Amino acid sequence: GGDSELAVDTDNNIYFNELTLANFSVSRSEDQGRTFLPPGGSCIGVINTVVDRQWYATQGDPTAGGNIYLVHNKFAQDNPVCPGVIDPLNNLLVMARSPAAGQAGETAGIVFAPEKEISAPCNEGIMGNVEVSPTTGKIFVIHDNAAFNAILIGRCQNVPFTSDPTGLSCVDLPVASFPGFRTGGNFPTMAIDKAGNLMAVWEQAPVEADGDITGDTLLYWSSSTDEGTTWTAPVQIPTPGLRNNIFAWASAGDAGRVNVAWYGTPTPQNPADPNCGHAAARGGPDSAEGNWSLFMTQTLNG
Repeated sequence: GGDSELAVDTDNNIYFNELTLANFSVSRSEDQGRTFLPPGGSCIGVINTVVDRQWYATQGDPTAGGNIYLVHNKFAQDNPVCPGVIDPLNNLLVMARSPAAGQAGETAGIVFAPEKEISAPCNEGIMGNVEVSPTTGKIFVIHDNAAFNAILIGRCQNVPFTSDPTGLSCVDLPVASFPGFRTGGNFPTMAIDKAGNLMAVWEQAPVEADGDITGDTLLYWSSSTDEGTTWTAPVQIPTPGLRNNIFAWASAGDAGRVNVAWYGTPTPQNPADPNCGHAAARGGPDSAEGNWSLFMTQTLNG
């Protein structure tokens, strides 16, 4: 097990997902977690294997006409093998919708339709959270590419199952690219405010040609007012006195009102630390052995 995920719909049903690597164990509770359906759960939430890194988002009440969306990786597809990146095994970012075609609401969060592929080959690194727009109902998932030097956002919308067995239509849109830098620590995240504006946050650090990180890991931000078609030029989020910043998370409310929380430290990275970082990419926040604290910043106008 691992990467446990929970979601709650508008009728307070709870959806649970646990990774088995070969598949997902899924279940639903209608009594605030006292009992779960089906009894003992289901160990075959999706039809494909091997899978990884699941995220949920709900739209209304999936047991009564709404939907639950499961975003995850199809792991190490190997077709093609991705050249020149830390992990050359090709992962694909996919989304699955529930209830599936011909399924009743009682199967919501238990039986999913076939997955819809979102990313192009070698364009999936580690996806962040998935969110449903409060204004259009479109579904968005943020992710980086396999080289960890670009941010993208998948935009999906429901279509009739008669036109596509996945019940989804998706495009993958560029947010920002930054050759000579690398993102990580740990994945990009996003939020959608009540006006439907998209906000993207990620970490970014300079790297050498061999992949070693050479400087501070800083936070960057971009926003979109047209459902991800175009994005503002990335700007650095001020983190005065902090040298390494990781696990940034955004939360949005009314139009333009966004909070970003993260962990930060004034300790610089240590590229000479032999125990931290990837064998092909030393340094970075993994090697910052110091005092870490929780921080938050806020914008009221986007």
